[in-house]
Amino acid sequence: ANERGMQNVAFVRCTIDLIDSVFAEDEVNEIWLTFSDPQPKRIKKRLSSSNFLNKYKNFLNKEGTIHIKTDNRLLFEYSYALAKENNFFITFMSRDVYNEDNLPEPVTGIQTFYENQFLAKGSKIHYLEYKIHDKHAFIEPDEFNNTEAIKYK
Repeated sequence: ANERGMQNVAFVRCTIDLIDSVFAEDEVNEIWLTFSDPQPKRIKKRLSSSNFLNKYKNFLNKEGTIHIKTDNRLLFEYSYALAKENNFFITFMSRDVYNEDNLPEPVTGIQTFYENQFLAKGSKIHYLEYKIHDKHAFIEPDEFNNTEAIKYK
């Protein structure tokens, strides 16, 4: 962020459970969840779960975007199902970003340490981008539960 001269960027180091007390209402434009722990047995701990989306909606503005980038198929498919279940406006979805055209620059132009490790192993990188246009209480997709996690291991 400093090298690029970016303004209005925040890197917050706190317990994620407190995230909704860090920002004011409608203060945030984008949330990037990159290579977060998929929590295969603890759905409520996934950073893209309804548990956390119900926190994010308090500070994400109405035009705000959530980006999810992961090598983990379970986390990706779960997040995609959750977005569909809650009628989020999906602006982009890819199960293999490095075999796609027309991706926004930050998706492939910025690679994390973990992403480089997964790419070196030949892993596919998945990406999901959506907007939350309604701030009702979000619900979990029916087809995902703890037994489903075992299927995707």
